Amino acid sequence: LDVMLKRFGGGIPDTATMSDFARKTAQGINPLADPDHALVGWFEWEDRLFRELESVVVGEDVKPHLFEESGRVNVEALTDFFLGVHNRRKSRAGHAFAHHIRAIFAAHGVLFQSEVNTENSKKLDFMLPNGFLYGRPDIPHGLLIALGAKTTCKDRWRQVLSEAHKVRDKHLITLEPNISGKQLDEMAAERLRLVIPKPRHWLFQSQH
Repeated sequence: LDVMLKRFGGGIPDTATMSDFARKTAQGINPLADPDHALVGWFEWEDRLFRELESVVVGEDVKPHLFEESGRVNVEALTDFFLGVHNRRKSRAGHAFAHHIRAIFAAHGVLFQSEVNTENSKKLDFMLPNGFLYGRPDIPHGLLIALGAKTTCKDRWRQVLSEAHKVRDKHLITLEPNISGKQLDEMAAERLRLVIPKPRHWLFQSQH
């Protein structure tokens, strides 16, 4: 925590900087030997680091929102403040997941492009090997991999279906273990393939 406070000036850095710091400070992780463990380990370590830093930063930020000049609690301002904190957490988790996936691909020399624009201004998380080939009419689209990335699925997995029409079989990488049998059947019917890191397999299997 002291290192983070000194390095980041008492604030919360952008997501790429935070993810890079997490990868550099995580111990016992080898993305080449075990990319599944690396992806989950980096993500979980960054979450721990972020929550430690957040507890200090939010503690300072919340003070002016807590009381009005009269000394009464400003409930509306406080509610809005913590809603912003909650939304920031969810947004940062998604960005962190994507940053660590990029790092895994880069470590293994995998050709990929992130945030690829496809049809109707849709943006796909990852296209392998790249989005340029997706736009060429002479490239067999069976050679392309369309990969969505979501820390949790719920009903958001359907978004991936509309993000690359030319690739019929799509993939979704997730850390979500709580996926119902009905959802799995729906995914299979839509030709969406789940990618779940090995450390989360036992969690996933315990739900089914």
